[in-house]
Amino acid sequence: MTKFFTRGIADEGIKFPLVAPDGSPTEEYLVLKNINCTCFRLKEAQQTRRMARELAMLKTDEQKAQLHLEYKRELLATLIKDWSFDEEPTEENKIFFLAEAPQIQEQIDSISARNEYFFKHPSTDSTGSQTSNLS
Repeated sequence: MTKFFTRGIADEGIKFPLVAPDGSPTEEYLVLKNINCTCFRLKEAQQTRRMARELAMLKTDEQKAQLHLEYKRELLATLIKDWSFDEEPTEENKIFFLAEAPQIQEQIDSISARNEYFFKHPSTDSTGSQTSNLS
């Protein structure tokens, strides 16, 4: 049974090196959690209920699209556990960073859903930890 446990590793996260918009390497990085982590699942459930209520009040497709983008950014911000920047990784700072660096938001969306980056070795329980560097 324990070979299927993922929660502990999903919550722990992996180190994700950041490249500059021109593709050049940097010293900066994020520590990303997997989409199976506890905080992501909770936020996703909360947002589903909130979004249904808020979408009903909006009139235009543009307003609805903007709301969807904001919710997605908030949800993906929960996957950032830590980072190398001088600023603290508060929810506000993470959301601002993703709004200003949409290419990073897209990478987080893709990487955090790729289980092979997080679960390379079978876990023995859901309290284990695994930190790896993506190459």
